[in-house]
Amino acid sequence: MKWVRVLPLLALSALLPSASWAQGSASTGAGMPGGFEILRQVDGVLFAVDTAKGVIAVDEKKTGKRLTLRIDPKLKIKLAADKGSPLADRRELALSDFSAGQTVRVAFRTSDMAVTELKLKKAER
Repeated sequence: MKWVRVLPLLALSALLPSASWAQGSASTGAGMPGGFEILRQVDGVLFAVDTAKGVIAVDEKKTGKRLTLRIDPKLKIKLAADKGSPLADRRELALSDFSAGQTVRVAFRTSDMAVTELKLKKAER
């Protein structure tokens, strides 16, 4: 009677390695339909905003490095402001509302360094 219990367990253990082998970690087609993008989010101080050239520069708080990020005109950028920040009462924000010296959180794609989100943070005391 023990073999009746053991047989299904043996069959299951024989199938598991082949089932897990078929699992992939992720798609490698960046920017392709059905693919995925890797986003990175950093907090820092806005160093420069150049709407004519389509770039912003941010001094990252954690590492102290300056990141130069692209503003892709085809990409819809989410612009936001924390409650208590100077732009919190504004309903519609534009990139020109942000200026150097402001504390921001920026999300961007690592593949092409294109900004996807820019958020003004509340001033720290």
